[in-house]
Amino acid sequence: MGGTLLRSESGHQPPDGEKFREFVILLADGMHVVNDDGTCVVPRGGREGDACNQIGDPEDQGFGSVNNRSEPFRHRFESGNDSAHLVYSSREHGDPNTPVFRAIPNDTVVLRVSQSGTQTRGVAFHLSDHRWSRYRADPDEPIIGVDDHLSPGKTINISPIDDAGGLTRAPGDYIFQELKTRGRLESGIWGIFRVRDNRDDFENDPILPLSEVGTGGSRSADGRFRR
Repeated sequence: MGGTLLRSESGHQPPDGEKFREFVILLADGMHVVNDDGTCVVPRGGREGDACNQIGDPEDQGFGSVNNRSEPFRHRFESGNDSAHLVYSSREHGDPNTPVFRAIPNDTVVLRVSQSGTQTRGVAFHLSDHRWSRYRADPDEPIIGVDDHLSPGKTINISPIDDAGGLTRAPGDYIFQELKTRGRLESGIWGIFRVRDNRDDFENDPILPLSEVGTGGSRSADGRFRR
């Protein structure tokens, strides 16, 4: 479910720096989200006449989204196995409607994470099995795996220390998500960072190796770099 998909994945070759993959993540907390047929994503609760996107207090309306797309847990449970430990499984439920970013182990990656001004609360951003420096200009900076400094209108730039694949530099699906409140995560604020051993391991849409970025690659319709 969601609106226009924001282009959010690219490769870069700076004139005097290291090649890297860039992923753009725009988190929102107050999106008006309905099903394709106009019905409520989650059945109305509380009083008769409450808006689809009202959860409790009338002043606190809206659902979560990533790059204008949402993947509520409720829809995952309805599409197959409703076991909570399988809610993120693409094998069980298919890929989410939210972004699935792609890389090869050891690729240098940069995440540009922003929060829109839909609500006044901040967001705690987490990328599983990856860690980064909180303050890049401080030589004694703490190493973190969750950044709770996001607030509406703010952007943070995350450069994982161990590159794509995290501490073990292993292939797999790594979840990025909101951690501050359970309801916001369940409403759809999450996506996948997919790491595979080889470019051809991405079914039907192989990615351009980072070593070839800037050497004639082109973008497909979804903004991904490919031959």
